[in-house]
Amino acid sequence: KNIGKKESVFGQDIDGGGIYDADNITTTAVSTDTSTTDNTAVTLTKDSQGGLYITKGSTNILIVDSDDAAVAFDWVDSWAGETRTSTAYAAEGIDSDSDNTIDKYKILVKHELKNNSSNATNTQWQAIDISTAGVIDWSSEKFGDAKIFEADINQDLDGDGNYW
Repeated sequence: KNIGKKESVFGQDIDGGGIYDADNITTTAVSTDTSTTDNTAVTLTKDSQGGLYITKGSTNILIVDSDDAAVAFDWVDSWAGETRTSTAYAAEGIDSDSDNTIDKYKILVKHELKNNSSNATNTQWQAIDISTAGVIDWSSEKFGDAKIFEADINQDLDGDGNYW
């Protein structure tokens, strides 16, 4: 979706939004990212092209893959009587060595599988580490239930009132 960061490689405005400038990007907070007060709190944000950012204060870090291309986690697919939905849900800074600085980030993606006949829905979560430069570490990818990721993301994901 988001080609902006590659515009400087080609030296031209590809998406019609002006040449990408990381210092002059407008983002909107993802409404499900509610942990915004701790030292490691960051906000998952999106730009008008759908690019995902980690935002802390006025700093926006575009989330990219190892080829420096923007990543996308929001999609919906329907087939065989089921609808699969993926949504970028939240991000948080991780202080791995307890020195009060963010050493990496973690993004949480919500995956829902809905049976279109019964309307039964199964929810799973995907967590992926991101470097402080914004590069996704696909080797860190984990899937599971909400409780596994609540402490890292600093949010109550399953509504039970606890962060595990």
